[in-house]
Amino acid sequence: MPLGNTLILIHYITRVFSGQKEPGMAQTHCSTLNSQGNAKKRGTVRNLIHCDFSGFHSCLLFFLPYTMTLSSETGQPAVAPLTTPIHPIQLEGFGVILQPMRLAHAEGLKNAASDGELWNLVYTSAPEPGKETAYIEAALKGQQDGHMLPFTVLDAKTKKVIGTTRYHDIVTDIARLEIGYTWYAKSWQRTHVNTACKYLLLFYAFQSLQANVVGWRTDIINHTSQKAIERLGAKKDGVLRGHARRRDGSIRDTVMYSITREEWPAIKKALKEKLAAFNNHNPA
Repeated sequence: MPLGNTLILIHYITRVFSGQKEPGMAQTHCSTLNSQGNAKKRGTVRNLIHCDFSGFHSCLLFFLPYTMTLSSETGQPAVAPLTTPIHPIQLEGFGVILQPMRLAHAEGLKNAASDGELWNLVYTSAPEPGKETAYIEAALKGQQDGHMLPFTVLDAKTKKVIGTTRYHDIVTDIARLEIGYTWYAKSWQRTHVNTACKYLLLFYAFQSLQANVVGWRTDIINHTSQKAIERLGAKKDGVLRGHARRRDGSIRDTVMYSITREEWPAIKKALKEKLAAFNNHNPA
């Protein structure tokens, strides 16, 4: 396998140092190794993979182009998988509707992306004019393959398409998923919409799917996105350098965030308080 100038190293440190050998979720410590052989820790992506090293003091793995799942000696995962099969579902509340994405949304997404010409931003996934159908088809292919669940965002009053978001990188057996591919028409940015959408997605993930961790990833130059994620109460896990290619061909660093099941109750309370202002001004 050809190697570039940077290798991603993933260290799985078990609990054997404290005398505990039970299987559990690994905190995945990500480092980068440059061409001179110097490694630098970039952060910890929480509960990324299930592990059981049973007696090993540590394990160092190269990030290889295949999926590796480690389970306990009994063959049972230490963290329960997602309890509800991933399937299209409509979520609604606080003035927004998250409809399962479908081809009929192409025109609406075109109009939403045109509000601000979002395709000109290198860190957004908004489709260029004329590529909306291909954009939707790719999202639905991810849904069919079981690792995505895309939504089209509508304004509840007008039923107008105002953007899109989705679950992605769904790993059912460790109850982890991420929220991303999110963009809204410019006129709906910096409104209640993002908080409302994230509340609905987090509520369904933690309350219905019984997710263990919900994560986000964003471009290091997208400061608006980072601030929005941090306002939700998500914790910054770290930065993956040289992690992905932008739409203009440049290579980006990726900032990783997450919320755990244990953190959700406090975050839910805080988000509901933020959204209460919207309800007060928009009575049913």
